[in-house]
Amino acid sequence: MADVRHIHFGARYSSCSAQFEALCSFVVLTLLGLLIASFALWGIPDLFSNTGGRAVVTIGDQEIDVVEFDRAYGQRLRQMEAQFGQVIDREQAAAIGIPQQVLQQLVSERSFNMHAKELGLRGSNRQVVTTIHEVEAFEGFDGRFDRTAYENQLAQAGVTPGEFETSLRNDLMRRQLVEALVAAKPAPDTLAESLFRYRNESRKATILSVSAQEVGTIDLPTEDELRAAFEVEKGRFMTPAYKMVAVAEISPASVAKPDEVTDEELEEGYAARLAEFQTPELRDVDLVSFGVNDKELAETFVSRIEAGEPSTLF
Repeated sequence: MADVRHIHFGARYSSCSAQFEALCSFVVLTLLGLLIASFALWGIPDLFSNTGGRAVVTIGDQEIDVVEFDRAYGQRLRQMEAQFGQVIDREQAAAIGIPQQVLQQLVSERSFNMHAKELGLRGSNRQVVTTIHEVEAFEGFDGRFDRTAYENQLAQAGVTPGEFETSLRNDLMRRQLVEALVAAKPAPDTLAESLFRYRNESRKATILSVSAQEVGTIDLPTEDELRAAFEVEKGRFMTPAYKMVAVAEISPASVAKPDEVTDEELEEGYAARLAEFQTPELRDVDLVSFGVNDKELAETFVSRIEAGEPSTLF
């Protein structure tokens, strides 16, 4: 079975590999460049001799404390030892800049986490379970996920299931953020122009205020002025023309006079339309056919029909 001392980071960084391949995006590279430049400007504090405070780095309202840094630092050393096959002490690691790399990684992850949470991104339980079940190191002899193998591998790596699943959930959340940044496509011109007009369009209005004192006294209009104004606006003072229509309704109910119809007239009308009130007689015919060589059978059939036997018996 493969060395499991770096299982946590192996899964962790493999889940992030898609992110850092996608970091060729100018936007994301700029973001990480600013983070790294901050360390070059302010330097890295003495992480191992500073006992006056617990916080190594403060990012917004969150802190990366000594315990978290020391855990990540120890995991990175174990990963390197498994990779190179030899023990690496902390002095050697410090000489090649491992503390700075670990701290930069923690700051980058924390920054991504904070921004992803602000955007409402998260790694769902289904995503966490699916990802864990896809790790080969957690499979049993039947090739399926095995809970005991999962817990044993994490125990040997010095990580609890809760820590591993929290880290994995954060990885999934960061992946959503990075993929959204690097996979973004420009909006269609129609949509972009509509949004631009909606957000940036403005209106200008000029208001003229005139007081009654400035207007002065207005004389009453003359008859001619009223008529001229009426001709201009007469459509507002007129009622639309209406049409009157007379409708004559003729229906059986309105013209029928059943009381005036005599019995003789009813009989004559019935006789004239007798076919409408009768149902023609119907006959059922059974057709029986025989072959050329079945003369005797046909004669027997005819004789039995003439004798009154029903045709259904044949």
